[in-house]
Amino acid sequence: MLRTPDRRNTAALIAPVQELHGHASGRAASQRSLR
Repeated sequence: MLRTPDRRNTAALIAPVQELHGHASGRAASQRSLR
């Protein structure tokens, strides 16, 4: 995931991904992208 200044934008992009991969993997991916 590309690091964007707006975390809301990344969250919006990660939202659909969470539904596809599942909440568990979605949260892990979001945490990795945020860090």
